[in-house]
Amino acid sequence: MKMPTLRLPRFPLKSATKSSIALHLTHNRIRLLGLKRDKSPLFAVEISPKEDKAKALKDLVDKHNIKGQEVIACLSVNEGLMKFYTYPSALSKKDLKNSIEWTIKRELLALKEEAYYDYYVLDSFPDPKKVGVIAVIARKETIEGVKRLVEFAGLRLKTLDYEVVAIINYGLYHKLPLPFSILHVDYDYSILVTYSPSNISYYVDQWNLAEYLENKNEETFESFISEIVSLVVLNDITSLYIAGPVLMYEDVTARIMENVPIFGLLDLEGIPSSFFIPYSLCIRGLEE
Repeated sequence: MKMPTLRLPRFPLKSATKSSIALHLTHNRIRLLGLKRDKSPLFAVEISPKEDKAKALKDLVDKHNIKGQEVIACLSVNEGLMKFYTYPSALSKKDLKNSIEWTIKRELLALKEEAYYDYYVLDSFPDPKKVGVIAVIARKETIEGVKRLVEFAGLRLKTLDYEVVAIINYGLYHKLPLPFSILHVDYDYSILVTYSPSNISYYVDQWNLAEYLENKNEETFESFISEIVSLVVLNDITSLYIAGPVLMYEDVTARIMENVPIFGLLDLEGIPSSFFIPYSLCIRGLEE
């Protein structure tokens, strides 16, 4: 049985389909978003299933009458690994491919289990003597699990993306000035992604926004803010944007912005900010 490998976007994206459906799965949430060609929502639904995630997704598919349609799904940051490599630009296409494959196979040996991967050679690089390569690796078991869930729900898995790539894709599509950094704060973890033409890095913090909204634990909140500030200073980040579910809570967002030098808020017009990742996936689906 042929499994869908991770597929990275090819830039620049071009106009294609009339609508797009995206599925964002985290540890305890399902987000399903449909966008029309004009980027207005067909539907946007978010649930936190307590038991059977597959049945919960199937119920959503049936409710919105989208059975049999293609979907772009997304692995959460903790379910994959992204690497950034550079190679001499003097290499032939064949030698470059062999070098990339060799590097990735070394990464796979460290995992000690079967995995899928995909990579993308950047179209341009600041140093003409080098080429940049983005690679994403995920366990075979994880990818097969997503495929089974999607098929059980009655959808067809078109593409499997990765959260970090989806965040970068948003910045590139909306032409954020380079270099840019995006802090995506979800309910149970946060990702700080930095993209420049010559490097990509990301950091994951396990601060739990959902728990904070319930218990107002200031110690963990301040620790989270302190960690982000340290990363901003250490990495000399100057253009930092904030996105994700946190934007729905003005008091929490304001506290972060009082302490962290935020350049801008990446809110979504007509769509809840918790759908930042699915929105980026849908844009990819519309433009590929």
